[in-house]
Amino acid sequence: MKLHLPDRSVDVFSVLYREESIQEYAFRDLKEFIRLSEEYRYTGLLLFESNRGNIEPWVFAQAVLNNSETLSPFIAANPAYMHPFLVAKKILSLASLYQRKVYINFITGTSKTDLAALGDTTAHDDRYKRLVEFIQIIDGLLNDVKPLTFDGKFYKLKNAKLSSNLPEKLKPVFFVAGASEESSQAAKIVGANKMGMAKPVEGLQQSELAEKLHFGLHFGIIARESRVDATERLNELFYGTEEDKDLMEYSMTNTDGKWKRELNDFAELPDSTYNLQPFKNFKSDCPYHVGSYDELSDSMVRYVINGFDPLVIEVPPGEDELWHISNVLKLTEQKICSQYYSEKQADLVS
Repeated sequence: MKLHLPDRSVDVFSVLYREESIQEYAFRDLKEFIRLSEEYRYTGLLLFESNRGNIEPWVFAQAVLNNSETLSPFIAANPAYMHPFLVAKKILSLASLYQRKVYINFITGTSKTDLAALGDTTAHDDRYKRLVEFIQIIDGLLNDVKPLTFDGKFYKLKNAKLSSNLPEKLKPVFFVAGASEESSQAAKIVGANKMGMAKPVEGLQQSELAEKLHFGLHFGIIARESRVDATERLNELFYGTEEDKDLMEYSMTNTDGKWKRELNDFAELPDSTYNLQPFKNFKSDCPYHVGSYDELSDSMVRYVINGFDPLVIEVPPGEDELWHISNVLKLTEQKICSQYYSEKQADLVS
């Protein structure tokens, strides 16, 4: 869905909950999630990538486009898995065939063992340098009329060309994921947006919209009428066993991702809706916001007025979770609009 505000709109994407240790999904469940995401008017779905996942994101993207009229796939693309020419060709094919914009979340990593399984020994900082070349080639192929010749450290192309270019309304939207300085620098070089894990709203300072606009935030939501009920649901879904804690401890030795270390080291704030129980119990790869509709909408308002866009929301398992989240988003929209018009009215009076 989009949050329709008086001065702009904010995209909201859904993310199907996944547990990294199993990722056992039936396509029937995926299709139902696509249907519900469209029913609740999300902009689209974020599609993840890993060695162990049995849902390949480009296949999932076609399922999203085939089974909806409005949703856009938000596809993870990693140089470790695919050549940039093929990525550009897939973007062109999907956007042209379905006449719908696609979003790309460029990532550089997976676990150290997953990279080793692929024979990829590229160092962390070099993976971002490779990503810059990866994106530059994709962008050049999709936008340049002339054949592309590219002579980089990681890729070399000579007179490569796609059959056609995309019209402006179908041009893909690029994001670079990560929390490191290297990820920010890569996004700046290629002119892409940023994607990162949500931080607590406490301590956020009012910023210029231009500084944060199109900086996407990834997080989950568990919402109920009261925080007590939301916390009860959190504990039902994300109770951690000793085995889970052991897996989490191992996963921290098996990553060089700054975002993951930041989440693992973060000390939770008392009375905040920001919650890391799903992450620390090895049940999710993102932080969650947990609380009442009213509390959570206050947190979402803080993100939105600070210019973060889009919001990428992991949806926990359960038939009614999208409905509960929609209550939060509707209330967020109402509060921002009410505040905006109250300030306008005050300006007129003064």
